[in-house]
Amino acid sequence: YFDENSAGQFTKTIPLKPRKSNWKWLSIAAAVVLMFSVYSVNYLNSIIITDKERHDAELAYAETQKAFQLISQNLNKGGNVAMAGLQEFGNAQNKIFKTTKK
Repeated sequence: YFDENSAGQFTKTIPLKPRKSNWKWLSIAAAVVLMFSVYSVNYLNSIIITDKERHDAELAYAETQKAFQLISQNLNKGGNVAMAGLQEFGNAQNKIFKTTKK
């Protein structure tokens, strides 16, 4: 039976209906939607992070300004004391070497 049937050929035509490929357009649409959603999420995150970073930077700037103001006040106090000490040193030097200011 197998020998007889294996020698035979199938001669009927099989009717094939051509299908329109919607997968091609569906895959293109899915890629566009995916790219748009990734761009939107990244853009929104960058705005949110930027506002938070700006706020943090402003706070850091204000704290730095306070620290510099405190340092400036202390240096000004120290500078006046140092200048007074230098003035005393200059007076003592003038007395020792008996020089006069011109």
